[in-house]
Amino acid sequence: LKASRRPAPWLAASLAMLGMLLVSWMFAVLPDVLPGRVQINDLIARPFATGYLHDDLEKYVLSETAPDDSVLVWGYDPRLHFITGRRAPSRYLFHAQLVTPGLAGEQRFNQFLHDLENDAPALIFAQPQSQHAVPFFGAAEGEFCRSCTEEGRESLRRLKDFVDQEYELETTIEDWLIYRIKDQA
Repeated sequence: LKASRRPAPWLAASLAMLGMLLVSWMFAVLPDVLPGRVQINDLIARPFATGYLHDDLEKYVLSETAPDDSVLVWGYDPRLHFITGRRAPSRYLFHAQLVTPGLAGEQRFNQFLHDLENDAPALIFAQPQSQHAVPFFGAAEGEFCRSCTEEGRESLRRLKDFVDQEYELETTIEDWLIYRIKDQA
């Protein structure tokens, strides 16, 4: 009985390892999942409310566009359309497929550009450094999608020309550049 009551030698090491994991988790994960002051204040003010607490990008879309406006998110962020209720001007939401080599990529891009010309979005959001590897149309000529084929780079040039002609850079929110359609007057 006395031998079984003595703690095993691995127990201290296991508890120390568990403690280190818990402390690491508290510093790495916990700050990201805990609600912030804004969320807590919103919960106190509206305890039974339904809906989403909007970030700065979503607030901007809601305040600067009408419900029937389309918004182009060049990159990949479909939640912006979902949360704001603004539609995309084209069926293509993941834009890397528009600059893929071959006839299919060229046809997709032509359809995409045709969609933009027929339903010009009120705002265009673009990330110069996309985490989804979507090349930025506003990059310098030599920086256009180094991994793309010449067809892909030409497609980006066409999109850049369209945006330069029809839109102007309005502001930046987080890492998104926001272009607004020029006045048609």
